[in-house]
Amino acid sequence: MCDIVSNVKSMQTCTMLPGSSILLSIISRFGIPHTIITDNGTQFVDKKFNQILQDLHVKHRYTSVEHPQTNGLAEAANRVLKRGLEKRLEAAKGDWPEQLDFVLWGYRTTTHSTMGETQFRMVYGSEAMISVEIGEPSRRRIYTNEDNNSHALLHNLDAMDEVREIAYVKEVALKQ
Repeated sequence: MCDIVSNVKSMQTCTMLPGSSILLSIISRFGIPHTIITDNGTQFVDKKFNQILQDLHVKHRYTSVEHPQTNGLAEAANRVLKRGLEKRLEAAKGDWPEQLDFVLWGYRTTTHSTMGETQFRMVYGSEAMISVEIGEPSRRRIYTNEDNNSHALLHNLDAMDEVREIAYVKEVALKQ
């Protein structure tokens, strides 16, 4: 089967399998996941796709009608991303693959009302430096030095469990 980690040739073979481009995108950005959750689309129930997951020791879970919150969250996120793409594209509808990374970056670095945090902070422990801050002097850019920044990043990582717990409590409170 496809050994994505150790063999580039087999990686090229895997890119031809249904659903594998999504999997390769996840692996190249974030590493091999512990678990992947998908819908029941044909590309995700494919035997070869599931064999790749098995070879990588990735657990595969499916959303179902018995757990509609999961499907609803995905649909809500997809609506936001679709609106973002529509705004960026206007006339050039075929250019969406090139624009998707920009829309995803905006989505990941925008504070979400359900948890009061950005997805970027929830994953990396600190806020992203957005492109506007690089071109224009911001307070954070002006007063940043390497020693203080390293110390602050370590402090942020130490506090991540608490930040995630607070975000979880906010999200649960909104659902009630």
